[in-house]
Amino acid sequence: KRDINYMNEILNIIEEKELKNILEINPNIKELSENEIKMSLNLLEQIGCNERHIRNIITCNPFYLNRSINDLVKLIRKLQSLGITALNITFDSNPYLLNKDSYEIDEFIEQKKNEAISLEDIINMIDAGMYEE
Repeated sequence: KRDINYMNEILNIIEEKELKNILEINPNIKELSENEIKMSLNLLEQIGCNERHIRNIITCNPFYLNRSINDLVKLIRKLQSLGITALNITFDSNPYLLNKDSYEIDEFIEQKKNEAISLEDIINMIDAGMYEE
């Protein structure tokens, strides 16, 4: 029964063939509870993601669903504190940014500052998805 519940949460947003793909990429999704998935999806809705954004984020980056909500909230707060406010668009165009931790953003900023890049340009790089792995 648990399998069906969590599947329904995801199937409200993506098609069955997409679900098969994300489960191949990230089989650990099967271990998540319905509540964990709901919380991950709700977090995206709270920052303004619509169904299309959420579908794109989950299909491109199924590992998002395994991220700790606390880590995600810290990341979102970090990005908002930098003045990145259209997070729905930022994450839609760069879903892998959601795999980062807030301290990694700090490290990236420090690294770029050491390369004499202005904070404004660094923030624009992060927002534009030019965040280096």
